[in-house]
Amino acid sequence: AAPGTAATAAAPGTAATAAAPGTAATAAAPGTAAAPKGPVLSLRFLAEQWGEEGVVSVVAPNIQQRTKIELVLVVDRSGSMQGKNMQLVKKCMHLILAQLGDEDQLGVVSYSSSANVDVSLTFCTASSKSRMVGQIDGISCGRGTNMSEGLEQGLKQFHTQKPGDSTRAVVLLTDGHANEGISDAALLVAHLATHRGGCPDVVVHTIGFGKNHGAKMLGGLATAGAGVYMFAESEDILKRSFADAVSAMASCLGRGATLSLRSPTGSAPQPRTELPAKQVGEAWEVEVGDLAAGERRDVLVRVPGVSEATLQYRDMVTKREETITIQCQPRNLDNPEKDVLYNAIARVTTAAALREAAEAAGRGDFDTAQDTLHTAQDTISCTDTKEAAQMRTDLETGLRAATAAEFGRTGANQLEAMRAAHTGQRSVGGLGMYTTPAQARMQQVF
Repeated sequence: AAPGTAATAAAPGTAATAAAPGTAATAAAPGTAAAPKGPVLSLRFLAEQWGEEGVVSVVAPNIQQRTKIELVLVVDRSGSMQGKNMQLVKKCMHLILAQLGDEDQLGVVSYSSSANVDVSLTFCTASSKSRMVGQIDGISCGRGTNMSEGLEQGLKQFHTQKPGDSTRAVVLLTDGHANEGISDAALLVAHLATHRGGCPDVVVHTIGFGKNHGAKMLGGLATAGAGVYMFAESEDILKRSFADAVSAMASCLGRGATLSLRSPTGSAPQPRTELPAKQVGEAWEVEVGDLAAGERRDVLVRVPGVSEATLQYRDMVTKREETITIQCQPRNLDNPEKDVLYNAIARVTTAAALREAAEAAGRGDFDTAQDTLHTAQDTISCTDTKEAAQMRTDLETGLRAATAAEFGRTGANQLEAMRAAHTGQRSVGGLGMYTTPAQARMQQVF
């Protein structure tokens, strides 16, 4: 089926019929709901009557939605990608192209010592697809890794186009470190911000392929681009990473969501979140980003410090800019509601610990990294949910990654990928607890 859609229900013993690219499927996938008539995203608040923390949740329902895509793939073609690696990436690009319909657009930029626009952002009609196949197959490897020029050329593909009602993204793939052009991580992030300024609705995801890339740099680029970093240690995870990115775009319900938190007594207290947040006047704004069907974002707030929450975003179902405001009133919670709150506390604890452990290990302070992760384990040990159990498993993986023996091999990559997953509540290479039904279906295609 096309990304974000389900196959038409099949008779027993027969194969399902896939929906045409760019269209909705006939039968809804199990567990999906009908699209609401008003704003598709919902805003919720949960806090105990006498508690100190509450959670503001932005929730995207699991409904059938096929959103138009504008996607530019920015692909490393340096010497280390020669041979099997490049062939695998080309295969993934062909799989992506096959899932796109007439109203979707695809572009491809490849970079070594310089960047080439191999496929300008083009509608994926049958005739253009035939040309794109040849253009993708014609990509050849060079020597250096000029990531900054690749990103710049990828983002420039969007500068002459209005956003409309498509979901727009750059997916950057590399198997190494930037060694030409801008190679400093902070300067590269600033370079990204400059060129994304002309198209702020464009999300930037990053995929680190193999063991030898700079996870900290790629994670910083994804955070600055409101996207997610994925660690593709193997061929299978590389395919799943592409599948996650494409299916999230195709099932996107809300674009560019921002959450504002206010207090009745002046300045609102800073929320406890690993998502990008800034103070604007007396309010705090949290960059929630794009939400696909079945996703959610939870932000912890101090109680009773925050009294009002406002969500603003582009609704991909109503085709309008939507604003939702709720009052944040504590009340007695039932057990499922308590689980949502406790999971949010465990999640931000886990994400912060993974970030802090990676920072400490990066300085060579492995004792502090270990202590940080052990403290987080103790903090969430009493949260008896399956989600918290997975977080404890990830913290245990983090303890092995944040050692002198492992950090310089794949440990830094593992810590950054787990941090990104729990921070954004997003699937990372199909292996996390945040995989949506649309992503699970797309992974079967790849």
